Order: sequence, then structure tokens, then C-alpha cells
Amino acid sequence: MPSHTRARLTLWLAFCLALLACRSDGGEAGMTHDESVRSESRGSLSLDLETQTVTQAVGAELARAALQKFVQIEITEVHNPKKLRVIFEVHYRLENGEETLLGSFSLFPPDNPGDFIVATRGELRNEGEIVVSMQVLDEVEPEDELRVTMEQISFREE
Repeated sequence: MPSHTRARLTLWLAFCLALLACRSDGGEAGMTHDESVRSESRGSLSLDLETQTVTQAVGAELARAALQKFVQIEITEVHNPKKLRVIFEVHYRLENGEETLLGSFSLFPPDNPGDFIVATRGELRNEGEIVVSMQVLDEVEPEDELRVTMEQISFREE
């Protein structure tokens, strides 16, 4: 097995283990392009092989932003017939462009929706945005399909 393949497999396993350890609901844990979708309204967000990044503003309407302990992401639908392995990274980006990696999670199995939380580590302020990026770990063929639908990003104090 080539070393880069072994490294990707090790990374995938580490994320799966972290996901299983961090599940909030006690249930089963179930970028070739740099395009992004910016969300300002309440509705669902979609990621696919063309659009692998979504952002949502953290504005003044978020009461006590610094006290929010978690970013909550609800994946409601996954269309992944080939079961491509994916990892989601969650960043907090300030208005000046400075980014902080808050954490990551993955779907297990890769076509299983669910609720995921990522700790904010007290980084949030009433400015900037949350950036969720989907990274596909497997080689993508032209005929491959992958669509992930998620609800608006929410925040939790506990």
C-alpha cells in the first residue's frame, strides 16, 4: 500500500474514532473545487462535488456568542450511492479573514445523516462566519454523485 494511501486511511480512522467519541445524542454514529455557498436566511444548505463549502454569518443576533460552547450541524439527507468517504471541517472565520479550525467530523457509514457538534473553545464573537467544508477522501470519478443537505448551523451553550 503506498504511503499516501496509508496516511489517508490513518486520517480517516482517526476522524471516525473522534466522531464516535464526540457524538452528542448518545446514538450511533451513524475539495476539488473551491466554490462556496453563503447562507444568510433560514433554510437548508447543500454541499456536493461542485460546491464543497458553505458559510453562515455569526452576527449580532447571536446572543452571548462568546458563551456558545458548541456549533451544531444537522445533516438531514445524504445521497452517496458509491459511499465515498467524506470529512467535514468546521472553521470560524473573523471579518479580517483570520480562520480558526474548530474541529471536524465524518459520516459513518458515509451515507448516514445525523446531528454533530463541534466545540467552539470560546472562539466565537458577534462577527465573522462559520465555514463548513466537505472533503472527499476517495478518488472521485466523473460519474460519481454526492449530495449532502444540512439545516442552518445552530449554536449551543451546553
